[in-house]
Formats: sequence, structure tokens, C-alpha cells
Amino acid sequence: KQLLIGSILTVTHADLAKLAGLYGVIGLFHWAFRKRFLLLSFDPEQARSQSISLWRWDFLFYASFGIVVTSSVAIGGVLLVFSFLIIPAAIGLLYSSRIFTRLLVAWIASALASLSGLGASYIWDLPTGAAMVCAFGVTLGAAALLKPILLTHPLRRQALYRRSIKSVTTFVLALLMASSAWLIFRPHADQPLLEVLENASPSLQNFFLRKEEKQLLTESRHDANRYRTEALRLTNMEQDSRWQGVSLADDEVRKVSSYTQSFYEMQKGEEFVQHEITNRVRDRQRWLIGAPALAISFALLLPLLAKRRTGS
Repeated sequence: KQLLIGSILTVTHADLAKLAGLYGVIGLFHWAFRKRFLLLSFDPEQARSQSISLWRWDFLFYASFGIVVTSSVAIGGVLLVFSFLIIPAAIGLLYSSRIFTRLLVAWIASALASLSGLGASYIWDLPTGAAMVCAFGVTLGAAALLKPILLTHPLRRQALYRRSIKSVTTFVLALLMASSAWLIFRPHADQPLLEVLENASPSLQNFFLRKEEKQLLTESRHDANRYRTEALRLTNMEQDSRWQGVSLADDEVRKVSSYTQSFYEMQKGEEFVQHEITNRVRDRQRWLIGAPALAISFALLLPLLAKRRTGS
């Protein structure tokens, strides 16, 4: 686990100074012999004709590469280190064939991905290394999607916009049709699309609730949150007692565990009530929402698929 995720938040000023000095030396080494490294990478035949020892310079390149990797893994972890090494270079390769431009694009993309990952980790309390790796992946995907828009002729760009709109529309209609069919045939199963819509607009679910069901659902959610809060409070109290202050006696630990388990069981009971009420709502929604949505999405999707097949 340590090798995968590292410990980037515990880096000290001494670690930074040590790495800055090491990377500075390696950077100067690559800068001093950049012409030879580029020649070996892009035109090895010409390098051979100039009597340059390929294996010797390959060894020096990969030795310096290995030093960078091994000195960074303990801090950033394997995933983050290779994200820094590979993804910015891949983004630079997407946008230019010139070395300097590739480096510039890679540095900008790397800085944006790093700041985005750190910001997301801070705001949503996520693991920092994993959040930065995901940010690098998102940055690579965004760069690949933006390339046809940024680097194409305006006329071709308009055609690309039209194809993109058609593709997105087709995908949305296909998703709506599949979700509607799933609601009709499996109303008591998880309904991801409908749940997203209900979370965004609670009135969508409330419309299908009877008055007594609405009151029962509100009370059940309130009680479930209260039980969850109490269980977490007891769990945190027991954990804190092991690390700070006076530790709890064995009898007290057993009581805390028993109370915690009871609160979790009561929370599950309230969640069962919510699940049953939701099932009743789904039985009403399957025909009032599912059937019309299925018919409308199929009617709109069929012409799009026919045009795509004919190439128009």
C-alpha cells in the first residue's frame, strides 16, 4: 500500500531540498546531452553512422530514469510517479511534434492536474495520491476530447460539432430507453438514473407518495440519521480512548460496542422502511414514467439510428 500511494502529505523541507538537488543534477545532465539523447530516440540509424554507442547512452538514460523513479516512489507512490512521467508526455505528444512545445504543454497539463487533484483532495477529504492520479486521468481524457476541436479547420470543426451532438443525443436516448425498460421490468431493483433525478429534484418522488407515506418516510430518514450519528459518536469515542486520554475499561468497551451495534441495527430497520416505501413508489412510476419514457425515447432514437446507418 505504501508503494502504491506514497505519503505525499508528509514531505518535509529537507525532502524537498534533497529531491530538488537530485532532479537539478539529472536535469542538467539531460540538458547537456540533449542532442545525443534526441538523436538516439528519433534517429538511431544516424547515431550508429556517427559511431555513437547506443547501449552506453541507453544505459545512462535509463539509469537516470531509474534514479528519478526510485527516489520519488517513497513520497508519491508508484501510481502518482508514473502518472507524472507518462500522462503529461502523452498530452504533449497529442498537441505537437516539436520537443519544446511538447514540454511546454506537458508542464502546463501536469501543473493543472496536480492542482486539481490537490484541490479535490482538500475539498472532499479524499486520499491525496489517488485524487491526483484520477485528476491526471481526467486531464488526459479532456485533452484527447479537446484536440479535434482546437486543432481542426473551422469547417471540419462544425461537422465535428454536429457529429458530437448526434452522438451525445443518441447516447442519452439509449440510456433513457434502457433505464425505462429496466424500471418497467425490474421496478424494485436499483434505478440509478431515476435516483439521480430524484436527488436533484425531490418533488419527483414526492409526487408519487401518499400523505401518510410521505410523513413516514420523513420520520424514518430523520431517525436513521440520528441512529447513524449516535453510532459514529460512540465509535469515535471508543477509538479516541485508545489513542488519547484515559482508556475505557473492558466492561465499558463492551457496553459501547453493544450500544453501537444496536444503533446500527435500528438504522438498518429504518432503511428497510425507506426501501419498502420506495418500492411502492417504483410500482407506480413503472407505468406513469417508465412506459411513456420508453415509447418517447424509442421513437426519437429510431430515426437517429436510421440516419446513422445510411450515413446521412
